Amino acid sequence: MRRFRLGMLSSIVLSILLGVICGKILPEWLLRVFITLKELYGELLMFTLPFLVLGFVAAAIAEYGRGGGRVVALTFALAYLSTILAGFFYYGVSELALPLIVGDAPDTVSTTQATTLDPYFRIKIPSILDTLSAFALALFLGAGAVSINAPIMKGAVIELKGMVIWLLERCIVPLLPIYIFGVYADMSYSQVSATYLLPFAKVVVFTLLVAALIVFMQYGLAAVIVRRNPLKWLKNSLPPLASAIGTISSVATLPLTIRASEKNGVPSKVNGLVLPLCCNIHMPGIMMSIAFTIAIMLLYNMPYDFFSMSRFILALSVLCVAAPGMPGGITVTMISLQQTFNGFGEAQVAIFVAIFAMLECFITAANVLADGALAIVINKISEVYRTKYGQKSVLDSK
Repeated sequence: MRRFRLGMLSSIVLSILLGVICGKILPEWLLRVFITLKELYGELLMFTLPFLVLGFVAAAIAEYGRGGGRVVALTFALAYLSTILAGFFYYGVSELALPLIVGDAPDTVSTTQATTLDPYFRIKIPSILDTLSAFALALFLGAGAVSINAPIMKGAVIELKGMVIWLLERCIVPLLPIYIFGVYADMSYSQVSATYLLPFAKVVVFTLLVAALIVFMQYGLAAVIVRRNPLKWLKNSLPPLASAIGTISSVATLPLTIRASEKNGVPSKVNGLVLPLCCNIHMPGIMMSIAFTIAIMLLYNMPYDFFSMSRFILALSVLCVAAPGMPGGITVTMISLQQTFNGFGEAQVAIFVAIFAMLECFITAANVLADGALAIVINKISEVYRTKYGQKSVLDSK
C-alpha cells in the first residue's frame, strides 16, 4: 500500500495552521515541550550553516571547474549579474514603497507583543566558523582545487556536500515543520500571530507586482539587444509559467522551458547547455525575499542600511544558488541567512517562512521566465561573436 506523504509546502502551511490553533487550546506545559524542541532545532540549524556553505559553495566550484568552456563562464557571469541586480532593484523599490505600505504597523506590533513561553531547558551549540569565514574558506578550497587540479580535494568537498545533504534530508528538513509549529504556537499563545496579517497581505501584492515588472524588464532588455518584439516571447512562455507555478520546480519545468525557448528562436544547442545550467545558478526570483525581509524589519523596527542589505543580497545570490535542489533546502538556507545577516528572531523567522511558502511557486515561475530571457541574450552574444571574429560560436568553444 502506498504511503501518503505531504510535500514540503503543504507541511509548512499545515504547521502554521496547527501552530496558530494549538497555541490557543493546548495547556502551557505541553506547549513548552514544543518550545524546547524549537530551541534545540534553532541551535542545530545555526551549527549546520557553516558546513552548508562549505559543502555547497566549494563543491559547486569544484564540480563545474573549467570543463564547461566559455559558455559556462558567460552563463555564470550573466546569471549572477541578473540575480544580484534583481536583488538591488527589489531593495530600491522596497525602500521607496514599503514604509508607506507598512504604515503604522510597527507601533501595533510593539504594543501587541507579549511575553513568550520559556523552554524547559536550553543547549547552546557554538558554531565552528562564522558565515563569512565559511564563505571565504569555501571559495579558497573550491577555486584552489580547480586551479591546481587537485582531485583529492575536489573529492573531499564533493563528499562533504553529500554529508550535508544527508544531514538536511534526514534531520534538518524533516524537523522543519515541528520548528515552525513551535514558533507559531508560541506566537499564538502570546497573541501576536494575527497582528501582521493586513500589512503583509499588502506586501505580498506589492512583491508580485515588482516581480512582474522585473520579468517585463528582462524581456524588454533582451528585445533591445536582439531587436525583436518581446510580447511573442512572453506568450510562448505561458506554458512553462503555468508548469512552474504548479510544480514549484525549475527542473520539472525544464522540457517546457526548452520548448518555449526554441519557439523564441533560440537553437536547441544553446538551450541544451544554457537552460539546465540556469536551473541551478540563475535565481532572480529568490530576490522577492528582499521585499518582505525589509517589510519585516520595518514592522519590528529593526535597523538596516544599504551596506548591511548589500551583504545579505550577495550572500543570498551565492548560497541559494549552491543550496540543494530538494524540497525545503532553500527554506532552511533562507532561515539561516536571515538569522545570521539580519538578526531575525523566532517571530521574524515565522513571518518570513509563512510568506516564503506562500510565494515559492511564484519565485520558481520568475526564475523560469528569467532563464528564457537569458537564453535569448546568450544566443545573441554567440551570433555576434561568430560574425565579428569569423570563428566558431562561443557555444562551440571548450
